[in-house]
Amino acid sequence: MSKLAWIVRFFFAAIVIVTVPLSQSSAEPPVQGQTYSIVGGPYAGKLVWVGLIERREGLEDVVHVSIRGPFAQECMIIPLIGHVPMTAEAFESSALQVHDEAWEQKDLLRQGYNEWREAGGGVFILTVSEIIETVFVPLTQADR
Repeated sequence: MSKLAWIVRFFFAAIVIVTVPLSQSSAEPPVQGQTYSIVGGPYAGKLVWVGLIERREGLEDVVHVSIRGPFAQECMIIPLIGHVPMTAEAFESSALQVHDEAWEQKDLLRQGYNEWREAGGGVFILTVSEIIETVFVPLTQADR
C-alpha cells in the first residue's frame, strides 16, 4: 500500500475516533446549579458543575462551568479548574450525565467569571473532555 493510502486511512480513522464520543453525548441542555459527570473516555467520572448560564441576545448562550480533577501529569497536579466558559452547544456535546453530588467550590467560578468578564474573554467551542485534553493537561507538562 502506498504512503498516501496509509495517510488517508489514518486520517479517516482519526475522524471516526474523534466523532464517536460526540455521538454518545446526552445532548441535554445545561441546568444552572446542576452537577454532571463525564461519561466515557479518559476523564470518565470527573465532575462538572454549571455555575452560571449567560443568555446573550442574538448570540449563543454561554455556560460557565467548573471541572473537578485531579488532573495530574508527572510532578504537577491541578485539583480543580475553577472557571471554563463554553457554548451551550459544546456543553450539550460533552457526554455528560446528571450527578447528585453537591458542589462546594462555588466561589472559584465566580472569581474566574469576574476576571473573564473584565478581560473580555472568549468562549470555548470544544467539549469538556476536549478542553481538558487540549488546554489544561498540556499546562501540567509545560516548563519541566
